Amino acid sequence: MKQYISELQTMFGTWEEDFKTTIEKNNPNLEEDFNDILQALPPEIITEYLSWIIDIGNTPLISDNIDTIMRCASEYTGYQKVWIVKTINLLKNIQDPNIDNSIANNLIPIIKGPYTRGNPWVIINFYNNCKDIGNSRDIIEENYGEILNTIFSHNEYLSNNPAVLDRIKDLIYKIAEQENVTLSDIEDAGSGQYSDCMKIGTTILKFGKNRILEDLPVHRRILQPKLRINIPQNYNEQIDQGTLKPDDLIAIECQDEVDTKWDENMPDNQKNEFLYSIYKDLRNSGFIWTDIKPENVGRLLKPNIINYTVTDSNGEAVQAQTSLPVGEFVIFDTDRIYEKDKLPEFKNVGLLHSPSYEQFEERYNNEQKELASR
Repeated sequence: MKQYISELQTMFGTWEEDFKTTIEKNNPNLEEDFNDILQALPPEIITEYLSWIIDIGNTPLISDNIDTIMRCASEYTGYQKVWIVKTINLLKNIQDPNIDNSIANNLIPIIKGPYTRGNPWVIINFYNNCKDIGNSRDIIEENYGEILNTIFSHNEYLSNNPAVLDRIKDLIYKIAEQENVTLSDIEDAGSGQYSDCMKIGTTILKFGKNRILEDLPVHRRILQPKLRINIPQNYNEQIDQGTLKPDDLIAIECQDEVDTKWDENMPDNQKNEFLYSIYKDLRNSGFIWTDIKPENVGRLLKPNIINYTVTDSNGEAVQAQTSLPVGEFVIFDTDRIYEKDKLPEFKNVGLLHSPSYEQFEERYNNEQKELASR
């Protein structure tokens, strides 16, 4: 290896001031040195190196060496997700069939490699960014089972219980079929303190670890789930027996998509009143909502249908149904809603309820006192 390339391996600094200057002053033969330079550079510099190659009119070099570039991406052991995304975006804009095919053929090695670390957010956003390159959609569809294996790879319980993992995968396939969307169109829907979320058509699938789903109160202001289970369902017994670690507990929840951008450009005082109206509605029904944030509330895109049981005049239990129409507001992040008499003691108040909770509770109690005094 040439001396200046060895120097690149030990250098620190910026592309323009350090790496580019070193390369240019050595008047490299890029036909011979392209790959050696590529593999000597730190990951965060690679995109700028390739961009420079394009600027000086040597795009064919990238096409000729694209497999090496993609191998660097799939084998990189650090956590520089930004440079990989930036590099893919640069490469796909070249619109070269050879480059596009190499990106597509390396999608699964990159997803399963150290770059994603099994992070659902990274994996889903990565394949969404690449799905229209070459035949990437076909490759994603054909290998979606492997993609899901990678997403759930850090869960020891699922690793030891492949039949349970297969049930979760079947659920995802079934939702996609019902929603009439391809697997490659499944999107990231964000993440919270306890869950990662997938958007499958108009269904939001939440899956969280080390989280126990309690019984959900039945109320029109609470988005009613299509599915809400703990896996395994006999988690208490397995934890007591030592056959399940709490970290391996998985909670699965399916909800209809709601409009989460309802509060954009809305004044804070108006936003606050919307939140209080929801709090008051719940409070009047004997429930207390403590995680009061605009990002936990959505505007309905479909009616919120609530099924419940009532007792008829003969003392028999019968099923009843009510709904909240499209356009109304509901809580879709339902972790902190309690029956009034079952409100837990908060050992760490800041983590378990928002500042608005105490303000709203005080306002509600004052309103009730005023009503009682009339």
